[in-house]
Amino acid sequence: MAEPMLWMGGWASNLACWRKTIEARFPGRKHRYLDAHAVLADASALESAAAGMPPGGVILAWSMGSLLLHRALAAGPFPDVRMISLCPILDFCGEGSPWPPAVVAHMLRKLARSREEVLEEFWQLAKGGSAVSPEDEDAWRKQAAGYSFDSLAAGLEALASIKVDPAALPRRPGRHALVASPRDPVAPAGAQLEGLSDLPVFDYAEGHLPFLDHPEAVLAALGGIPPA
Repeated sequence: MAEPMLWMGGWASNLACWRKTIEARFPGRKHRYLDAHAVLADASALESAAAGMPPGGVILAWSMGSLLLHRALAAGPFPDVRMISLCPILDFCGEGSPWPPAVVAHMLRKLARSREEVLEEFWQLAKGGSAVSPEDEDAWRKQAAGYSFDSLAAGLEALASIKVDPAALPRRPGRHALVASPRDPVAPAGAQLEGLSDLPVFDYAEGHLPFLDHPEAVLAALGGIPPA
């Protein structure tokens, strides 16, 4: 049996909605799912999930989920578990990011009057040129519709306000890898990897859904952080 995998999603995106597709991309493993919005509501949920990982397990934290993982690591102490940051974020609105604070503030204001439009605009950006199946698109929209306004607003506020100093991120040789692309439309590698050159980075061609479109990059990262 290959390593168990705990997937933590991002904004408006509990990755359990893609359970069938993810498990087809990474067969022979036990998969668990953690909602990043649940971690926003209760930060201890991430530490508890990490502490409960079986031997050889790995946390795969995507997009906003990676930001929350990095915050937890910087705050420490954090369980000694293998980790992969997918589309990693340290400072969503920082210098060089395509998301200046005014853009996120505009999304937040628009969310109050046109929630469906904000969600659809985000989905189209995250999807990009991905060959996501109609079934998986529908699954994402259905799960996104289940979030309350308050939860979605809290996510945008977190993206705008949480900043993790790369120097405060503990280095765990052989335990933490990054999967990133400079052509990620949401979290481009150049803006987010400043100060993390000492961590192994596994790149992929483009897009914001590497676990769906480029599973080989994720598998390479898994190989780069072998079980102890």
